[in-house]
Amino acid sequence: MSKPVNLGRQRTLRSMVNYSFPASFIMSNLNLNLGFTYTSTPSLINNATNTSYSSTLSPGLTLNSNISQDLDFSLSYRANFNSVENSIQANLDNKYFSHTASFRLNWIFWEGFVIRSDVRNQLNRRTETNFNQNFIMWNASIGKKLFANDQGEISFQVFDLLNQNRNVNQTVSDTYLEEQQTKNLNRYFLLTFSYRLTSF
Repeated sequence: MSKPVNLGRQRTLRSMVNYSFPASFIMSNLNLNLGFTYTSTPSLINNATNTSYSSTLSPGLTLNSNISQDLDFSLSYRANFNSVENSIQANLDNKYFSHTASFRLNWIFWEGFVIRSDVRNQLNRRTETNFNQNFIMWNASIGKKLFANDQGEISFQVFDLLNQNRNVNQTVSDTYLEEQQTKNLNRYFLLTFSYRLTSF
C-alpha cells in the first residue's frame, strides 16, 4: 500500500539571455545566448527526506550566413555544465559536462552542382560514473540540378560518413542512475532523384 506524502515545495529557477547582431564582415548573423537552471527537489528515502539540488549552466552561440541563395551555412555550439548534489544520498552526487558543435553547408555552384554537408560533434562526460561518449556524426551529399528551372535533382548521399554514430545515454535523477544503449542504423549510401512539380 502506498500513500502520497507532502514533502514541501519543489523550487525551480530558469533564466535565459540572448544577444544577436550582424557580423557584416562575413555577411552573417551571430547569436550569443546563456541559460541557467536551478532546481531543488525533495524525496523520501527510507523514511528520511533527501533534497536534490541540481544546476545547469548553458552557454551557446549560433552563426547563420546571409550571403546568397546559392551559398548557405550555419555554425553552432552549445555547452552544458551540470551539477547534482543530494543532502543525504551523496553517492548520487554528480558533475557532468556535455557539448554539441555542428556545422551545416548548402552550396550550389558551377552548372547546378550541389554540395550539402552536415557535421555534428557530440560529447557527454561524467567523471563520477566513468561515462565518456564522444563521436562525430557527418552526413554529406553531392548532386546535380536538372531540367528547366532546376526542377529535377539527382543526388548521391552518405549518412554517418565516419561510421561513428552512437546511441548511448546515461540518465542521473534524484534517486537513480540509468544507462541505456539502443541499436541504430550506421553508415549507409543513398542515390535519389527528385522532381519538383509546378502549377500550370
